[in-house]
Amino acid sequence: MVGFFTSWGDGAYPVFRDLDDAGSLVRVRVELGCEAIVARTRRFELFGFGELSHLAFVSARVARDGLPIGYMYREPTNRENDSGWCLLAGNESGEYLDDPQNVVLMPLRDVIARAPDIEQLLSVLAPVAFQRKDGGDFVVCPMPEPRA
Repeated sequence: MVGFFTSWGDGAYPVFRDLDDAGSLVRVRVELGCEAIVARTRRFELFGFGELSHLAFVSARVARDGLPIGYMYREPTNRENDSGWCLLAGNESGEYLDDPQNVVLMPLRDVIARAPDIEQLLSVLAPVAFQRKDGGDFVVCPMPEPRA
C-alpha cells in the first residue's frame, strides 16, 4: 500500500507493473488521470460544487408525495445557487403553488437521485420548458405565462 497526496482527491487508482524481457520489474505506474477517473472526478465536482448542487423549486407533489415530474421549466436567474429550474408534477394549480407549504427547495442532485431521466435536460439553458408525454419522454413545450 502506498499513500500520497494528489489533486485528484481520495480514491483507488489502477496500479501497473512493467517488466523487461527477462521478467524483471522495471517500473511501477499509478494511473491518476485515466478517462474513467477524470469523468468520475468531474461528475463529483458537478454534483458537489457545480451546477447540480444548485437549488430548484420542486412541487410538494413531486418532493413529498413522490409523483413523477411531468412538467419542468427553467427561467434565467442571477441568484447564486439558484438553478432557475421549477419541477412540477404538471397538474398543480396556481393557487396550490402560491402556498409556500407546497413548494420545496431541493438541490438538483437530490432530484436526479429520484428521477435520473431528467439529468440530461438540466444542462439546457434558460428559458426552456419540457413536458412529459404519454410514452414517458420529455418534449420541448411553451414556457408558462408570467403570473401577476
